Amino acid sequence: LETLCETREAILAFRYVAPSAPSEINELAAQEDDTGFRQDTASGGTTPANDAPDRKLFGSRMGPRDRDAGRGARPRDNGRITSASSGSRAEPLPPPSATAYRVKDSHNAGDREADLRRSVQSLMNKVCPENVDTITSKILDTNVANTSELELVINLIIKKAYSEPHYCETYADLVFKLKRFMPEFPNPDGEGKPVSFKSTLLNCCQNEFDAMVTSPPDQPQDGSTTS
Repeated sequence: LETLCETREAILAFRYVAPSAPSEINELAAQEDDTGFRQDTASGGTTPANDAPDRKLFGSRMGPRDRDAGRGARPRDNGRITSASSGSRAEPLPPPSATAYRVKDSHNAGDREADLRRSVQSLMNKVCPENVDTITSKILDTNVANTSELELVINLIIKKAYSEPHYCETYADLVFKLKRFMPEFPNPDGEGKPVSFKSTLLNCCQNEFDAMVTSPPDQPQDGSTTS
């Protein structure tokens, strides 16, 4: 504590080393500049006391009409900007080309089949043992409307099972779940039982088996036969 007090006294001794302040500094006072901005108490804004002669170069005292005239604005008609060439008639558009985009007709059978094939194929690329229920629900959401669409869905599942045999059990679960919820359709012949998912599946499997029996086996590139 005694050392601290001695240090404080030594520091305070420097107060008397500096000379006294000049009289100019002691008499220094702020004055208001007449050319500066002042508060306009009437309008609540700020206006310059003396407008500089070159202030118009900055556009601060120009009205909206003057600014529009200086920028070459187009003529206005009842508050709307009109084009300089509004009096001229518009040229007709050229006829569309053969490859131009056209809105598809949702009632077109060809487009419906392509959309259904694309949707089911996309779902089959995402199927796995963990999401079989989800894929089943999404396939049912495609709203298969007839026997042709039903056969298309089943053929896509069979072809996917051919290409990925390690997922055959998953595709079997998918077929089993679809069999429970897929609707039946009237027989195209007008007689007999309605066409169900099970009967269509059996017909598709029979057709695939007949195609394998009638088609020749694949020949190796070296010309030797496979047994």
